[in-house]
Amino acid sequence: MTEFKSSRIEVSQVQHLEGAMSDIFPLLCPTREYDWIESWACDLIYSASGLAENNCVFSTELPDGGREHWIVNRFEPNRMIEFVKFAAGLYVVKYDITLSPLPDGRSIAVWSQIITGLSDAGNEIIDNFDRDAFHAKFKRIEKELNHFLTTGQMLVAA
Repeated sequence: MTEFKSSRIEVSQVQHLEGAMSDIFPLLCPTREYDWIESWACDLIYSASGLAENNCVFSTELPDGGREHWIVNRFEPNRMIEFVKFAAGLYVVKYDITLSPLPDGRSIAVWSQIITGLSDAGNEIIDNFDRDAFHAKFKRIEKELNHFLTTGQMLVAA
């Protein structure tokens, strides 16, 4: 038996959001993301309420047609949500979003991910991880979320 050694990467992005934690937190939900993320798509597998809650399970599609399965692992309303997502045979991700208040009624969100390879193919994804693309993606999410928070409308790409 050969010994597999997993690769791991940790990344995070800070966002400055134009709303109170109580306005932002409900939007960090697989169902509510349809309200403000134009490209969002998921299949809700289990939720007693139809919204994010502890032990909610949903899936998303990978660009190659594979699936990621997500579970809400920690749910602290208006403060923190933690997901664990799996791409079978590739990687597992611990994904935290933590909110903190700013004195002016706005909030800071820290989006953090720890990505761990489960196979040589998963390690290759991690070893080729593009930090610039990660930060650009979360800057775009920040812009989309701020647009929704200030207008109540989804930011639609031109």
